[in-house]
Formats: sequence, C-alpha cells, structure tokens
Amino acid sequence: MSKHSDSYYLQKADEYKRINKYSKAVKCYSKAISINPNDPLYYVYRAESRYIAENGNYNKISTKQVSDYIKAKDVAHEISAPDSIFVAIFNSEVKYYYECKRYAVAIKLASYATTTFGAKAHYSMLYKGLSCVQLRDTATAWKVLDTSITNAPPNKKYEYLCLRAGTSFNKGYYSDAKKSYLRASAISKLNSQSAGNLAEIYWLENKKDSACYFVRQMDNYGYLNTGIKREIKTYCVGPN
Repeated sequence: MSKHSDSYYLQKADEYKRINKYSKAVKCYSKAISINPNDPLYYVYRAESRYIAENGNYNKISTKQVSDYIKAKDVAHEISAPDSIFVAIFNSEVKYYYECKRYAVAIKLASYATTTFGAKAHYSMLYKGLSCVQLRDTATAWKVLDTSITNAPPNKKYEYLCLRAGTSFNKGYYSDAKKSYLRASAISKLNSQSAGNLAEIYWLENKKDSACYFVRQMDNYGYLNTGIKREIKTYCVGPN
C-alpha cells in the first residue's frame, strides 16, 4: 500500500489505536485528510482519537474536536452523503458532548438526529435518554430510552440496556437499573461491574440470596472492594 494514499494512513491509525497511541493516530488521520479531504468520517475518527489522547480531560470542550464535527457535516453535505454517514457523525458528536457533561447540547443534537433520521439514529437517541437521566428528567428519559432500545438491532440491545442500567444505578434510580440489568441478563451474562451493581440492589432490598446469585456469576471480585459491596462479598463468598 502506497505511503501516499489515505488508506495507508488509516491503516497506520488503526495500528496505533490498538496499542493506545492515540496522539499518533491523530497525526495519521490528519495525513489522510490532507490526501483526501472529502471523506467526512476521517474528521470523526480524528475527533474521537483526539478525545482519547487528551487523557480523560472530558469536561473541557476542545475547539479542534468541535471543528472536526462541523467539518464532517459540511463535507457530508457537499458530497451528498447517505443518511448512514450523517447518523455516524451525529452518533459520535452526541456521545462526545455527553462525555464532556454538556448534556443539554447532547440532547439538542440527538433530537435533531432523531427527528431527521428517525429510528436509524437509535444510538444518538440512547445518549439523549442518558443525558435526560443525568439531568433527572426521568419522565423524558424512560420514554426515550425505551424507544432507543426498541429500535436498536438485536446485537446492540444488551449494550444499550447495560448503559441505561449503569447510568440509572449511579444516579440512584435503582428500580429502573434493576429492570434494565435483568433484561440484559436475559440476553447474555452480565459483566462483573453490572453483576455487582445488581447484587447491591438486591442486597438493599434485603434479598441476600438473589444478591449472592449475581455475586457468584462475577469473573472479577475487584468491583466488590469498596463500601457496601465489600460487605456483600464477605457474606456471599468470604473475605478473600
């Protein structure tokens, strides 16, 4: 593959991301863009890699990343890109603002995406719902999240349910978290963090047998080493 092709730099970027060298991936995407500035997703990939390269400084909005998302949409319009490209751009952008805790912006962008692209924008809709949970607008959140999960393809439902459950759990909405975790567990085995959270909910309900059932499903008890979870682990599997 020629070093003068955008494909070469895309491949190099993927290689750098696999070894967590996201700053170098950003440089590769910039090279790819200099060769082919007419692929809107290159700007999205660069924005995503730059976000990770900033070492978790998620509360600070980067003008470079914002510019990449604006440019991605501009290029997509210029080339009359299909809906799938626009959906991919909005999905990434909505998640970016969510991770930066700019929930109102995430909701606004996701609302536009879902109005424009309908059920195809189920991922943006998911993050709209999660943003509403963060803002404690639960009346809107549950409705939006239900629709997002309904519209999600089968291979995404488990992921969406766990994201919903984890966010609800962290905000103290244990009833919704429990229902979502149980729905997810009907699809696939819960990961250790999710199983630990569900065990804590059952423990708080004084349903110790159910709590222990999910503790014993965990592959990693490291999630049970703080606060009430340590008490649960000691009861269910012993102190070690």
